[in-house]
Amino acid sequence: MYWIEATLGALFLGMLLLLLVHRMRKSEERFRLLAEHASDIIGLHDPEGRWVWVSPSVEKLLGYKPKELLGRSAYEFFHPDDTTKIREQAHAVVLEEKSGDRARVTFRMRRKDNSYVWLETLTRPVFDRSGEITGLVTASRDVSERRNAEDLYRFLVQHLPHTSVFLFDRHLRHRIAEGGLLTHTLAASSPEGKTLWEVFPQDIAKVLHPYYLKVLGGDPVQVEMPFRTRTYNIHFLPIRDALGNVLMGMAVFTDVTEERSTIMALEDQTKDLERSNKDLEQFANVASHELKAPLRRIAGFAELLNTEYQERLPAEAQEYLTHMTDGVETLRSVIESLLTYARVRTDRSRSQMEMVDATAVLREAVRNLAGMIRERHATVKSTPLPIVLADRGLLRQVFENLIGNAIKFNTTGRPPSVRVAARRDLMDWEFTVADNGPGIPPEDGAKVFVMFSRLHPEIEGTGIGLALVKKIMGIHRGRIWFEPNTPHGTTFKFTLPARSSPDEVTQP
Repeated sequence: MYWIEATLGALFLGMLLLLLVHRMRKSEERFRLLAEHASDIIGLHDPEGRWVWVSPSVEKLLGYKPKELLGRSAYEFFHPDDTTKIREQAHAVVLEEKSGDRARVTFRMRRKDNSYVWLETLTRPVFDRSGEITGLVTASRDVSERRNAEDLYRFLVQHLPHTSVFLFDRHLRHRIAEGGLLTHTLAASSPEGKTLWEVFPQDIAKVLHPYYLKVLGGDPVQVEMPFRTRTYNIHFLPIRDALGNVLMGMAVFTDVTEERSTIMALEDQTKDLERSNKDLEQFANVASHELKAPLRRIAGFAELLNTEYQERLPAEAQEYLTHMTDGVETLRSVIESLLTYARVRTDRSRSQMEMVDATAVLREAVRNLAGMIRERHATVKSTPLPIVLADRGLLRQVFENLIGNAIKFNTTGRPPSVRVAARRDLMDWEFTVADNGPGIPPEDGAKVFVMFSRLHPEIEGTGIGLALVKKIMGIHRGRIWFEPNTPHGTTFKFTLPARSSPDEVTQP
């Protein structure tokens, strides 16, 4: 009876062992079937890194037949610059029984034709029953296209001035970090492979931490932060896959320290200029009032002398009195011109900028000059002018000064003729005011726009008109100059920034 029970027990154990062996063979067949048909390279290595088995896909990626690699060390085929990285980040890690992302490494491996391919390899240890490592399993994938894209990205970022870019995963570990700010102002060592807390000082990492989390949640953020003695503009952007899922976060750091310093300096200069302009306007108003009062007294007494003592005064005294009256009028005109010049603010924001019809503004200027035009039998003609962004009153003064000068300083004996036109010149409208006068000698060009500079002292005027026009052009971000006409006359040209389409003009 005992013998029968022992025989049956042995048969049962034998059947159980056969079943286990069958299952193990099936598992091994399945593994080999998957490995042999995988596009990735699957390899089995001994603890020293020598190939024990490798999948047939190695021939497609590296050009070697599997049997050519068996027994050879994988280190023979690594790029010399990558060998140390592989030992530190993969081989040594798994031999210390560690796993996870640190066992994943990207490196270059030599093909049979001596070219190199970028592989991303995941390394895992194989343990025996006692827990000792008996080998390594590797899975390698061709990532050359991705690496080339990364190299292009790195090249572009390296050439961005004052900028660095960080790509980080959900563990806040920086996968890629590149740019001119690294090792200078942001991080003392390479941030790649290190977490937020390992890269930045604790106080800065604490400030950045919520923004890293927010962008990984899918929300882009832009902030400006001071770090130590520098100021950075930071854009946090989510990196998504084709389905819209957030894969990684990106932080773009731009050093704006100098830019902010320049802006602050410009703001201070602007405030100083505003104060100076205000003081100038106040001075002009006070000076105008204080100078006009004695002028009125002089003019009043001159009129009394001329009225009450005209018959008693000799002809010479009457001539002196006439010169006195003319001088008073000239000085009054100069004071009014100075006041007008001072009241034209150089601050563009305080001017009444609007879209105005330049043709309509020209008509207003011509109406204001109607008396002079009739007296001198002058003609003013114009082509269609555009709609421009300008201060209507100041633009009218420009037309009045240029047309008025063209008529007033025409000493040729011919009826003055003025032609106004405009044309589109890339980003500007270029206006021309051409006359048939005697012209301006080229050697006097530097004097034309200088205040109180008068090329024709014999003709009544204050010498402020063209200086005022130049100031108005500065307010409008434009410029003004003149060109001699052939054979007679002068053409003044000025520009205004274009804010309308080239064909947006009106009829005169």
